[in-house]
Amino acid sequence: MATPPHYAALSALELALLQLKEERNWAAYEALRKRDREEVFEAAVQLLRSPSARERALGADLLVQATGYDEEARLVRGARSADVLLAAIPTEPDASVLRAMGHTLGYLADARAVPVLRALKDHPDSRVRLGVASGLSQHQDAVALQTLIELSRDTDASVREEAISALSLKDEDAVDSPELREAFLDRLSDEVTDIRTDALVGLARRKDPRVREPL
Repeated sequence: MATPPHYAALSALELALLQLKEERNWAAYEALRKRDREEVFEAAVQLLRSPSARERALGADLLVQATGYDEEARLVRGARSADVLLAAIPTEPDASVLRAMGHTLGYLADARAVPVLRALKDHPDSRVRLGVASGLSQHQDAVALQTLIELSRDTDASVREEAISALSLKDEDAVDSPELREAFLDRLSDEVTDIRTDALVGLARRKDPRVREPL
């Protein structure tokens, strides 16, 4: 896809806003991906201060790009992006923005996010709880695992699916407990096929004999 020549004169913030305004403007998206990470970070910070919830959610999403897409980049830049999100979460009123923040924190995998996200696990809006499950997906400490187990029984199917998927992908040698296995067993009767499948995988990876009958 050819990038319009005038996009070169636009700032990262302008490209982000153009992408938001024209949701299928892939040229703006590609142009933004090529920008310097520091410029993208500054644009993300500005968007997170916007009165518009859509723009704040975009700011949260942009912090992934500002950090970078490899492990080294996360180690070098991830803490700074997490700082911004962790400072913003306590005063953020919009569910869609909190979901985006949770998703980005999941990518950053910063341990400081665990108690902050745990505090939102009972939020009345399922979008926030989905963000919590996504945000905790990379963590293996006891608090994160307990929260994911609780969210695997959520009333919202998307939340259950995110939580049980995260649990089923955990290394069976590092993450195992009777409570975790019970969580998988509980989901074998779930109405959603993908959730049942993830539950079966979780039990099978732990060589639990109770997986045989449903299989």
